Amino acid sequence: MSRGDLIRTIWEQHRSLTIIVCLLLLINLAIFLAQSQLFDQRLMDKRDAVRQQQNGLRVLQQQKQSGSMPVSDLEKVEKDLTRIQQMIPFEDQLSGLIGELFSTANDAGLSIKQVSYKPEMDKELELLRYDLQFSVSGQYGQLKHFIHQLEKAQRILVISDISLSGGEGRKGKTADVALKITLKTFFRGRDAA
Repeated sequence: MSRGDLIRTIWEQHRSLTIIVCLLLLINLAIFLAQSQLFDQRLMDKRDAVRQQQNGLRVLQQQKQSGSMPVSDLEKVEKDLTRIQQMIPFEDQLSGLIGELFSTANDAGLSIKQVSYKPEMDKELELLRYDLQFSVSGQYGQLKHFIHQLEKAQRILVISDISLSGGEGRKGKTADVALKITLKTFFRGRDAA
């Protein structure tokens, strides 16, 4: 049997399954492209904003010390920097974030069994970066709602990796799909207070 005959036979016998698998592959590719375009840029923009605020504060402090800077400008920059830093929680709030993930999944009708995480110090930003990884499974609509809720979170969360699999067990919108996701988030150490 030639390769063409094999493909034709698979297509004729498992047409709906083949279409579902192809659609899932296209959805996975689209999500990956969107993630790499949007979320990586969001992370870079936030890093740049923090870096600019830190540099601006250093320059303003030097100007204040030399007496060549109006105090009102320095106070404005300090308030902006303080506001950005307040968006980044302390490291001891990691358990609260994980609790929010479980609650958000539960609200979407999903269940997270385990969250693994890996902390790493970002020396450039002087912040702790956590990579959180977990899996959930459910109907596509539930997973879509869950991702949307993560995007609306008040915390700084970046979806750095996402993959979908499954859906071939049953036909239609009721087929279960497994979602594996990696989030990045930042925390301040207590000495950064």
